Amino acid sequence: MDSSASVTKEKHEMAAPSGLSEGSNSKSSMVNNGSATIVFQIYVEAGGHLATGSASSNNLLGSVGEFIQKVGTEVAPAISASQAQKTGNNNVPVSSSSSTKEPQK
Repeated sequence: MDSSASVTKEKHEMAAPSGLSEGSNSKSSMVNNGSATIVFQIYVEAGGHLATGSASSNNLLGSVGEFIQKVGTEVAPAISASQAQKTGNNNVPVSSSSSTKEPQK
């Protein structure tokens, strides 16, 4: 139990760059120096949807969380709809674009 508590404390310190003390020179304080921005995107061929997101160094984890929610609410239904089209109509594939699609299995 004691070792578990110390591991949790270490994770908390590393994952909270905005709440560090002034004298800290840990890795997470280096993240706040400058204006680093991470841009990430995911493209799902089945639905033809592009979900993009960006995260600045001051709220990296929050932005990534929002991006994951966006993928779940926008991209996942597109995949489901596309798969329903492919398996509907007596299993006749339905193509929504002119590009050739590789089987995903």
